[in-house]
Amino acid sequence: MTTTPGTAIAGGDAPARVVVPPPADAPARPGAMPLSGVVIELGRLVERRMHQAVRRSGVSASQYLVLLRVAGAPGISRADLARRLQISPQAVGGLTGQLVGKGLIERARAERSQAVAFTLTDLGCEVLDDAGPEVDHLVADMLRFFRPNLATAMDGGLRHLLDRL
Repeated sequence: MTTTPGTAIAGGDAPARVVVPPPADAPARPGAMPLSGVVIELGRLVERRMHQAVRRSGVSASQYLVLLRVAGAPGISRADLARRLQISPQAVGGLTGQLVGKGLIERARAERSQAVAFTLTDLGCEVLDDAGPEVDHLVADMLRFFRPNLATAMDGGLRHLLDRL
């Protein structure tokens, strides 16, 4: 916190000091990285570790995320996948094409429309089941640095943030 000269206190001779909070992105201590940098660096680190965790199952972290979304919403369209994953429809087309090629998802026309609907195959379910313990271990390893109540609060907070963004 810093202070700046303010106006005189009513009925007093000395000027008031106005407390000015630091900018939201200010480092917590001198020389520390701003929060924006921490978020970017943490995101990259988590993605690299996620890729390592799922690589043994024969998919990338991005492909794994598509599999999770398709498993959670059978019949999901390419446009809905793009919105949920926050990537372009072209990127979704590339990822789903790779997963169809590996036999992990199936592509079909949605009822009463020309939209493409994706569903998980049995092999796709096996990949999720195979990668699940590795991913769970990765998440548990990251959360071990926090008290259990804080880890639970972070889970809720991150899900809330994801829903809002």
